Amino acid sequence: MAYEKMHNIFDLAIRMQSSAEGISIADVMQQFDVSRRTAERMRNFIRERFPQLTETIGEHGVKRWHLPYGALKNYISFSAEEISTLQNALRLLKHVQLCEQSRTLAGLLTKLKAMMRPEVCCRIETDTEIMQASEGYLFRPVQKIEINPRHLALLRHAVTACRKIRLCWAETNTLRKWQTLCPYAFIYGPKHHLIAYSEKKREFLYVCLSDIIDIKETDSYFIRNGDFCLENHCCENFGLFREPAFENEWLFDARSAAAAKNYIFHPRQQVRENPNGSLTVSFRAGGVLELDRCLYGWGPHVKVIKPKNWKHMVREAKKHV
Repeated sequence: MAYEKMHNIFDLAIRMQSSAEGISIADVMQQFDVSRRTAERMRNFIRERFPQLTETIGEHGVKRWHLPYGALKNYISFSAEEISTLQNALRLLKHVQLCEQSRTLAGLLTKLKAMMRPEVCCRIETDTEIMQASEGYLFRPVQKIEINPRHLALLRHAVTACRKIRLCWAETNTLRKWQTLCPYAFIYGPKHHLIAYSEKKREFLYVCLSDIIDIKETDSYFIRNGDFCLENHCCENFGLFREPAFENEWLFDARSAAAAKNYIFHPRQQVRENPNGSLTVSFRAGGVLELDRCLYGWGPHVKVIKPKNWKHMVREAKKHV
C-alpha cells in the first residue's frame, strides 16, 4: 500500500479514537477528499485490523464508527516536527501576550514528553533544539498587556456556565463603572476583549480585559441568544469597534492589483479581476476609521466605489474620536 494511503488510514484510526461521537462515511469523504467507495474501503481496513471498532447509529440515522480508548496506545508516537510546531505555537502565544493559553500549552507539552520513552524524548529534544534555533517570528512593538489571572478564570467560568457577572472597568484614567453583564466570548488582538451583552442597553459591549478592575459573580443566569455566532459577529466589523455594517467596494488600479490580490482584507471578501488589469474587492462590514486606516496605506492606488459618501463618513467619524 502506498505511503500516503497508509498515512491516511492511520490518521483516520486516530480520528475514530479521538472523536466521542464517532466518524461517519461522510466525515471520511470530507476530511480526506475521497469518494464514498474509497471511504468505505478505509473503514473496512480499520475494522479488519481493529475488531474492537464499534458502530453506532447517530442523529438522523447516520452510522458512526468509534475506536475505544487505548486501542492505538502502541501505535501513536510524536515526531520532532510535531513537538517543534507546538513549541512555535507556544512562542507565538507568548508574543501576543496570551499568557493563560501559553501556560496551558506548556503544560500540554510537558505531558506529551512524559508519555514518551526516555530515549525517544532525548532524540526528539535534540532535533527540536535545532529546529527552534532556525525558526523565529518577526518582532513588532506591542503594548504590554496586564490581565489578572483570577479575572480571566472567573470570566471563563461565567461564559461556560451562562452566569451573569458584575463587572467594574476603567473607561478612562478616572472614570470607572459597574455593570451587570452577560458574558458571551473573548476576542484576541493587539488588546484582548470580552464580548458581553448588556440587558440594560440591549447591545453587546466590548470590555478590554486589561481594563477590568474587579469582578463579582452573581446568582443569576442568562439564556444565550441562539443566533449569536462569534465568527459572524466579528465579520460584521473591520477591526474592533461596533458599527452598523455596510457594503464596501474598493477598486485597486492595475499597478497595485497584484499586491492587493494577495491580501485578505476581510474573511468574506469577494475579489474580481477586471479586464483593464485592476482589481475589485467587496465585502460587508462596519468600522469607518479602521477601514480608512487600511486604505491610507494604499495611497492613490485604491478608490472607494462604495459607499459613495465615503469621505463624508470619514469626516463624521473623526469628529467623535
